[in-house]
Amino acid sequence: MKKILISVFAIILLLVSAFFYIKSHFLPLSTYVLEKITGLRIEATSINIRFIPWVLELHLNKVKVSGIVKGNVGSVSIAVDLKKGYWLKSLTISDFNLSVRLIPQFGHRLSMPPVEHLLAKNGDISIGDGLISISEVKIVNLVRGRTFDLVGEVGYTPFFVRATLSLQGKYWETLERLDGSYEVKDLNTSIISSGVKGKIDLTGKFLYKPSKLIGEGHFRTSYVSISGEIFREPYFLTNAFGTINFSYVPEFLSLESSVVNSDGVKIGVQMEIKKGALKTLKLNTNEMELKKITKHVAVEALTGYDPSRYVKDGKIRIVGLSYKEGFPMEAKVILTQTSITLQSFQIENVEGELILKDKDLFFQEVAGSYRSSRIKDLKGKVSFLGEMSAKMEGKFSFQLPDIHPLINFKGIELLGGSADGFFVVTFDEKTGLKYTAKGEISGGRGNFFGQGVDFWGNVELSNDVYILKSLYVTQGDTNLKIDGSINKGYDMDLHVEGKLSAGSIRSLRKVNLDMEGLCVLKGKITKKGDLLALDGEFDFTDFAIFSPPFFKKEKGVKSRVELDLVKDKDEVRVRELVLNLKGLHLKGSGKGNSSTMECNFTLNVEDLGDLAPCFYMDETRERGRVEAGITLRDFRFSLDRLPYIKGYVNVKNGFIKLPHLRHPIKNVDLRAIFEGEKLNIKIDGAKIGSSVLKSANITVEGIGEPTLTGFCTFQRVNTSDLEREKKGKFILP
Repeated sequence: MKKILISVFAIILLLVSAFFYIKSHFLPLSTYVLEKITGLRIEATSINIRFIPWVLELHLNKVKVSGIVKGNVGSVSIAVDLKKGYWLKSLTISDFNLSVRLIPQFGHRLSMPPVEHLLAKNGDISIGDGLISISEVKIVNLVRGRTFDLVGEVGYTPFFVRATLSLQGKYWETLERLDGSYEVKDLNTSIISSGVKGKIDLTGKFLYKPSKLIGEGHFRTSYVSISGEIFREPYFLTNAFGTINFSYVPEFLSLESSVVNSDGVKIGVQMEIKKGALKTLKLNTNEMELKKITKHVAVEALTGYDPSRYVKDGKIRIVGLSYKEGFPMEAKVILTQTSITLQSFQIENVEGELILKDKDLFFQEVAGSYRSSRIKDLKGKVSFLGEMSAKMEGKFSFQLPDIHPLINFKGIELLGGSADGFFVVTFDEKTGLKYTAKGEISGGRGNFFGQGVDFWGNVELSNDVYILKSLYVTQGDTNLKIDGSINKGYDMDLHVEGKLSAGSIRSLRKVNLDMEGLCVLKGKITKKGDLLALDGEFDFTDFAIFSPPFFKKEKGVKSRVELDLVKDKDEVRVRELVLNLKGLHLKGSGKGNSSTMECNFTLNVEDLGDLAPCFYMDETRERGRVEAGITLRDFRFSLDRLPYIKGYVNVKNGFIKLPHLRHPIKNVDLRAIFEGEKLNIKIDGAKIGSSVLKSANITVEGIGEPTLTGFCTFQRVNTSDLEREKKGKFILP
């Protein structure tokens, strides 16, 4: 626009120069005046002069101009009002082809006579690499200090095909003001930036004041492509329209625009350009498909990292993007229906606000879903400085079946229930994904090694370690409270207390025993690698076991077990075993594997009569005692040799029930001394049915090839009492 106006004034100078050239033939010193005013040399093929009252009319044909403006003019017509001196009533120039070597700038002084009516038509003016094509330009009242009107239609190659102007202005020695409307056809967008290619149509208004040009208007385009170093591939504006506001001072352009594309995307842009370089940029959009950004814009050129590796399909609205030369870029965006993937963890339907500052991405109040579960109030930071890293925290409401693939405990399946709580997630390229969480489980249902259980309580998660805080597990009558930690490899440190039903025991272990009732337990289970430790107390008072015809323990019979056990690979070490069953007290320790065993134990039975019913000997109520202290070594389960035994056994009025004998052995008085490779058993009395053993003394010597010597004295013998109920072999090693 500036160049067009300057060109029009250059034409005026040309016409005035022609006037002074003609006048110099009739007035003294005209050549001197012409050179001082224009600095141009003008030659005409023919001149026609006409006088009417107080008006001098000049008509020049085939005019040649040289100087800062040079070229050819088909015709020039000038009418001078002689009453007013050098006052031009009209000035017309047509059919011209001129070039301007020196371009005047706004603010330079203008030296020209007043012109009431000026007309330029059908001509071209070359300025630098541009060509102004004037169809017709009219100026009325071009007089210093007065308001003039200008209308016309021009073109400017290569910038636009046609511009229609309608404006007013005022000048003194310089152009003081210029304002009006414009309509530009096919404006070449490369004048904005070399990366913007296409053509647009403009309509609007503008205002010029000394050293400043401002304007506003509307535009429409059928096709414009935008490319540059931040674009993977050009972005196309097709059938787009919008508004534009601009402000120009020498070497500085400020531009504001609102664009609506054919796909419904609305973009707002504010930019400042100085000496052709972008200084500031502000941008906003309405909601659009995220893939339009990731497809066209190389975000890594701005952030140093490509977030499209993690942020997939969705929608985005740029609330505000700002750039200032020398400062980091900042942006605020809103996501909807977005998918974010971190390794195997994929969050869908993400919605929330994100803020980008340089190479850091901040977000808050973000929500999303994982399968049928929800994540909300998510906030945190993602850094793209060097290798990507992230830290975020938020709240969750999970359906337990959704997180079963994340837990991935062998033998455990989550079938139902929910968990509510909060979590913290960190991520970087080297260490991968790490997370912690705290939540409360309600209504949990699952399979534990094929057994259905219900559970609820508080759980914390730290990467692959689960911290249980008052987690309650039930199955039928079983009701357990568990505290501690466990990981996916079943390393654990758990405290368990509660009641374990006979049904749960049968379901966990294949036990060929009839049992019923509840075992009250309290203990600790520790496992690390192949090392398993169990330390606990078990109360079997309300528990019944039946193994006829050898042993039974009914409900109500007080019984208690304390066990401290360690299993390391194939070896089992019982650090302490304490058994109390009515008046029976057993305390021992030992270790063993699949082939050998060794142990130490002491046994004390206060009243064998109380224990008789436990061995299906309800008719036996005689008091008796048992005391024993045994050390057992090198016990081999192949039984190919006797073990090394040291200790003693004292029985007073005792009983024993051996397999397949018709009757139990009763009223046993016995003392056994174990001395390693030698065993001495002394019996002072016993009954088997109707048979009576008065005394016996038995000695066994040797381990590999033992020898047995001894004698027995019977007071009465009934051989049928010694017969076995079933045929078979009984072999001593």
